[in-house]
Amino acid sequence: MYIDVHLFEYKDFSTGAYYNQCSGILSPPIEELISGDLQLNFPQDIVISTINGYKIHSNGHSIRVDTPDHASYAVRRVLFDKFFIEEAEKEKIKIHKFRVTDIDINNDFVMLYSEGMDLRADFVAGAFGLDDGGCKLFERATKYKQPNYLESIIIKYTCPKGQVLKDKNTIHAFLPKNKKIDFAGISPKEDHIVINIAAKKASKALMDEFLLSDEARAVLPPDFYESFDSLSYFKGRFPNGLARNFYGHRYVVLGDAAGLVRTFKGKGINSGIITGRAAAEVIVKNGVSREALHEYYYALRQIVNDIKYGKLTRYITLWSKSRGIFGEMLELAKDDPELKEAFYASVSGTKYYKQIFQLVLNKKTLIKLCRCWLYHFIPFKKQQKS
Repeated sequence: MYIDVHLFEYKDFSTGAYYNQCSGILSPPIEELISGDLQLNFPQDIVISTINGYKIHSNGHSIRVDTPDHASYAVRRVLFDKFFIEEAEKEKIKIHKFRVTDIDINNDFVMLYSEGMDLRADFVAGAFGLDDGGCKLFERATKYKQPNYLESIIIKYTCPKGQVLKDKNTIHAFLPKNKKIDFAGISPKEDHIVINIAAKKASKALMDEFLLSDEARAVLPPDFYESFDSLSYFKGRFPNGLARNFYGHRYVVLGDAAGLVRTFKGKGINSGIITGRAAAEVIVKNGVSREALHEYYYALRQIVNDIKYGKLTRYITLWSKSRGIFGEMLELAKDDPELKEAFYASVSGTKYYKQIFQLVLNKKTLIKLCRCWLYHFIPFKKQQKS
């Protein structure tokens, strides 16, 4: 079966000047997805460094969790995007460097309009992240409703002295006591550092508050604060739930735009590959009607079903960190292999959240956690004798 594929991508990745609001960390199982699912050679030449561990910080406590079996990779996201564009060109996919302005979905065809041309097609797939224009375009043309989201602020800091972090192969994840910040991260990438925060309402002021915290100061190099007033800030969005009607008659929405990502970790690149392949297989096998595309939903049901566990994990984490309990949970994990593995799986994204819950649902670990929570939850007070 021959399928004529057209890709509309107005961003030019060839110059390397474009900046994507992404930390640029490829997490497991990215190698298997690229070499196995897509049958492409993994672009090892664009890997800046291999991440061999994570360090989690919260409430003055920290724990290091290593990557025993699966590596993560730091890359320049623009070069990674360029790699996929070049691979698409090799497959004779027609690439149009125009911004899409509107779509009409009819019973028998789809009409797509752009700044440079129009196109009549049988089907349209939306892979626009949480770009406001893309979301509104699909909401106007279909029953799709974008997912709830967190806002993110990202800083890319180039180290003038060439010293990035003490351990250039470790990602630092932060769960600050500040209720306004869901999480933060500091990722080393050769001669620069990527810093990000996620919050319901992220702002420069909130990012600065994190940067000036004792936890951030303990990790960032001293010369960072010499350039504090000249930092550049980039703002983006991070899905925090499932989109409504992310498929329908002659259309499907992929990856971040569908909300099919992990709570906290995200893994939008992995999700884009997984959902894109699932959509392609269903279309070729079943067709493009809404009834035919029900199979797309079922193909992704493990991701969909895991979202409720991700939301529960987020609730427990936010509750614990805001009350100063999460740091003590990190201390518990140092002597509890199951809890330590659960923390590693959460930050690395190697397991589904349902599997992570199963790791800690053993009697020994649960008793430890309950004692930790109850100590803070119940106000024990000594009675003074008169």
